[in-house]
Amino acid sequence: MPSHQVNNAKPLTKNKRSPLSLIIVMIAAAVGGALFEQLGFQLNSKEQNSVHLGNNEFLSRYEKQLNRNLPKRIDPITIWESVSISTNEALLIYHIEGVVRKDMSVEFIENLKQMAEPQLADAACTPPSYSSLFARNIMVTYVYNGDTGNEIARFSFTKEKCNR
Repeated sequence: MPSHQVNNAKPLTKNKRSPLSLIIVMIAAAVGGALFEQLGFQLNSKEQNSVHLGNNEFLSRYEKQLNRNLPKRIDPITIWESVSISTNEALLIYHIEGVVRKDMSVEFIENLKQMAEPQLADAACTPPSYSSLFARNIMVTYVYNGDTGNEIARFSFTKEKCNR
């Protein structure tokens, strides 16, 4: 578990349906998209067209460069932990402090997903955020974990989903 401590972080339980959780998800997505955009442009312009740089090597360098800046605190209770990129999926892993999955109702999580997905889609699908990944048919997935490491929510976007 992350060793980051935040004072006054309040847990989001099934009895406390705070809109703060939605805001956290959107902020994390926006920051992630901005970082991908900046580093993606840098890698694309310098290395993508290199004759000696294959797709796997490009993705490995992309992942390493992103992870150099992580973990990164997004707001008082959200930490962008890591990025993992394979030939078919980029996982952006976030930790939301003060949140435990077992304390959240299924209904709350489903409502959170329904409310957050349109904003996340805007962040993920607006060029050039993930253009270099979508061009390689790589799905971009945001994963949000709570304090125990259990997954709270997952949102995936593909080039096809963005073009709808």
